[in-house]
Amino acid sequence: MHAPARDPGPATRHTESPELNGGPGPAAGRFHRPQAIRLRRNPVDRHHPGMFELLPGTGLRLPGRAGLLRLGGCERAAQWAVATLADVRVAPWTCGARWAFSAQYAGLELFALGDTLDRYDRARDLRGLAAVELRRSEQAPCTAAAVPVVLAGVDLFGYPAEEVLTAVDPDGYPGVRLRPADAGGYLPAVELRQPYPDSAARP
Repeated sequence: MHAPARDPGPATRHTESPELNGGPGPAAGRFHRPQAIRLRRNPVDRHHPGMFELLPGTGLRLPGRAGLLRLGGCERAAQWAVATLADVRVAPWTCGARWAFSAQYAGLELFALGDTLDRYDRARDLRGLAAVELRRSEQAPCTAAAVPVVLAGVDLFGYPAEEVLTAVDPDGYPGVRLRPADAGGYLPAVELRQPYPDSAARP
């Protein structure tokens, strides 16, 4: 699989995301970064096999026609969706979760777990898919991933971490966690979690 060609010049990144930018009008479904923020990568090639898109509070949109990996969904539905992309490997045991599985896709590892137990005893247990994580195959990546992983129009694995954190504040997206990167490097992983109920105390 070949990564999209890079443009040596600056380019403003945008992707289509009706879930995040719905509404009437010609601009609906399109997200534009402020002109002051210029991330150095071409927009996603529409002939690209696909991209992952994080939808906080909802789930992870999978590449191609694999559909949506929905937070709170059952184990069978989650595995079925991921199995359309790659072989699913069931984890034998994961602390705090009744089920978990992983899959490899284009240099990324997808790890999902569900029916988690609240070890803090402050909030109710989370039923269904509780969290999904996308990890780079390299521990300290220094180049862009072959497949875009998009949050709010920005490819999290397509730019150096410093640029990503300038464009996206993860604190503004409930359930999103970005694993710290080495100086000058790219983000090694991103996690999307099912939010706790508003009425429950958070750890």
